[in-house]
Amino acid sequence: LEFMMKGQINFVPPPVPTGPYGRKKSVRSHTDPSVFYTVTTYPDGRKTCTCPHFKYRKIPCKHM
Repeated sequence: LEFMMKGQINFVPPPVPTGPYGRKKSVRSHTDPSVFYTVTTYPDGRKTCTCPHFKYRKIPCKHM
């Protein structure tokens, strides 16, 4: 997938396959458009993110 951003074509990664332990999606970083994080939603409603904010603080981030 591609989209326009400030006159440039940028690659958007395909969705991360759904695993048996939760639904996953790729989310673009708000500060660096070339970086993507994976947000996982578990069947019990919990969410995790691979961004540094969630990784170190263990509190919800803006990607969720």
